Amino acid sequence: MATTPMRQSLIPFYPQRFTLMVTLSLLITIGHSDLGQVQASPVTTPTADDRGGEEKRREILEIARTEYQKGLKDFKAERYRDALQRFVRVYRLKPHPNLVYNMARSFEQLKEYKNAAEYYQKYLDINPKAKDRGEVEITIKTMEKLAEERQPKDHKSNERRLMRRVGWGGVALGSALIVGGSLFGVRALNGTEELNRYGEGDSLQGFNAAYRQRDQAALFADVLMVSGVAISSLGLYFALRPDVKSDLGRSSSVSLSATPNALFINGAF
Repeated sequence: MATTPMRQSLIPFYPQRFTLMVTLSLLITIGHSDLGQVQASPVTTPTADDRGGEEKRREILEIARTEYQKGLKDFKAERYRDALQRFVRVYRLKPHPNLVYNMARSFEQLKEYKNAAEYYQKYLDINPKAKDRGEVEITIKTMEKLAEERQPKDHKSNERRLMRRVGWGGVALGSALIVGGSLFGVRALNGTEELNRYGEGDSLQGFNAAYRQRDQAALFADVLMVSGVAISSLGLYFALRPDVKSDLGRSSSVSLSATPNALFINGAF
């Protein structure tokens, strides 16, 4: 990939001078009388507002010059993001086509080829008579080609990040379900202890109510625990999976089997 050099003469730094002359000026006009009388306009001098505006323009130019030099240093030091931000700030102070060119170069070094092509084109749009137009047009085609080649990789990378987020979200949800199942399990154990304290003289109605509450707590505990373990396992699988490939022709299946002492999860992906 051919690279193009940075533009060194970015801003035309003019010599310091006042645009309004402090010296006296005389405006002479020729009258329309037959005598050709010459009339002189009154002498004007710069006002405080004029001098203040000129000083402000000089100050802005100095800031732009300093910021641009820092941008060049950042670019040479391979701090391309910082250089790009400085070029943008300078452009807002003192627009110039070469600044747009330097933004494009920064995007190119950042491997943001789509943005680079866009800013190279902007450079040609605002500077249609650029001497390097042919070279820049070739660079634009190169950037567009690189952007197309990079797009599938970016898509896979985005898909991988999405699947990892979904995976860790599943882990968090599964963990919350396990905690909820544990709480219901504790409640079921407490219900069992309460049932063991019932004797022959206790109310049968109270015993049946406690029995139902214990069974409901145990059921909720089992459902939440099993669901939490399953969801957490699937979440870990997708979160820690090294590579995710999209294949619509493949099907995924999960089966759960439980024994009094263990829970088994079988899956095919």
